[in-house]
Amino acid sequence: MEGEVTFKMKQIKENKIAVLVDSENVSYKQIKGILEEVEKHGRICMKRVYGDFSKPVALAWKSEVLKNGFKTIHQFSYTDGKNATDIALVIDAIDILHNNEVDIFCIVSSDSDFTPLTQRLRESGKYVIGVGKHTTPEAFVASCDKFIYYDNASEIVPHKPNASVKVKNTVPKNILEMIVQSIRNLSDKDGWAAIGK
Repeated sequence: MEGEVTFKMKQIKENKIAVLVDSENVSYKQIKGILEEVEKHGRICMKRVYGDFSKPVALAWKSEVLKNGFKTIHQFSYTDGKNATDIALVIDAIDILHNNEVDIFCIVSSDSDFTPLTQRLRESGKYVIGVGKHTTPEAFVASCDKFIYYDNASEIVPHKPNASVKVKNTVPKNILEMIVQSIRNLSDKDGWAAIGK
């Protein structure tokens, strides 16, 4: 069809996927469901999780890493508030890209800092799946071929025949529409709205 952009994928069983997880930006509780969703696109041949695993908060990842076969990439936080982990993930992704080891990259984070990475991966002909919260900035979402949202563990679950999945919607639709309209009303000519307003 004219004007339609498609990504020619191999037979689904042949697609090799690298799943790269920003542990500082996603809960370990979602990992099992995320992996099951991503596996629908091919075979996951790389599972890597990045973070400062010397911090007590990262200890919760240990059992999920072991249960799901992840390789941990430890990165000390040199300075509070800096993104050493993000940079480690980006460097790794570019190394994987240049080794031409995978067909699909899955970046698990809600951090818009990964937008240039996903753009670069797509420019190199790779299919990119993003996974993050509903609050993920639009630029990151738009830079992926597909984006999978989650906000709690109940939103991504394995498919079970004859089982219904109930997702609790905590924000009524009309409130979301009011927020969007308010932001539009307060935004400047470039689409930015000051948070104080």
